[in-house]
Amino acid sequence: MLCTTNSTFNESADARFEAAARKLGLEEGLYRFLKYPNKEVTVYIPVVLDSGHLEVFIGYRVHHSIVRGPGQRRHSIFSHRDAG
Repeated sequence: MLCTTNSTFNESADARFEAAARKLGLEEGLYRFLKYPNKEVTVYIPVVLDSGHLEVFIGYRVHHSIVRGPGQRRHSIFSHRDAG
């Protein structure tokens, strides 16, 4: 089963990026640097539904440039405990 929701979402995001890049007058090198992620991870999660049917859900995680610093701080759930 092919879902077109992701492609529609991607096309919409691309169109918004293109419009913003034109308004900002980005030079070509900076445009390419911002448009494409540094790292992209795709995961496939198989789930057996209540009906017994197996469905595979797709998840994405994209990391863009972190040249200005980390994009997200990681926190340990055990940060309140001592290491010793």
